[in-house]
Amino acid sequence: MYFEVFEHAASYQNSQEAQNENDPNNTTIFVGNLDPNVTDEHLRQVFWQYGELVHVKIPSGKRCGFVQFADRSCAEATLQALNGNLLGGQNVRLSRGRSPSNKQAQTDPNQWNGSGCEFFVTLA
Repeated sequence: MYFEVFEHAASYQNSQEAQNENDPNNTTIFVGNLDPNVTDEHLRQVFWQYGELVHVKIPSGKRCGFVQFADRSCAEATLQALNGNLLGGQNVRLSRGRSPSNKQAQTDPNQWNGSGCEFFVTLA
């Protein structure tokens, strides 16, 4: 039973990641493993160098954040350049965040994505 639930959750997460990867409107980057001292402004200062930012947010009490770019190519370049880099004393993990078009299909808040945040937040 546990294996079936886990398998279903993994399958759902993989299909969501594929949707996010293929969505041309997805310009949001999930930033995981953030140092607790990193602020929204700190993220803004690091990420603006890669393109125009629409929104930057670190949910209160979380060790993750979200950065939304105006242009997908800027988000892609940032993923390539900064994933695994040191930011505020920790190596951050970057991945595609939830795109605005997937707003209705938010993941189960009980799903843990392994990066210190219990759920994805849509930035729109």
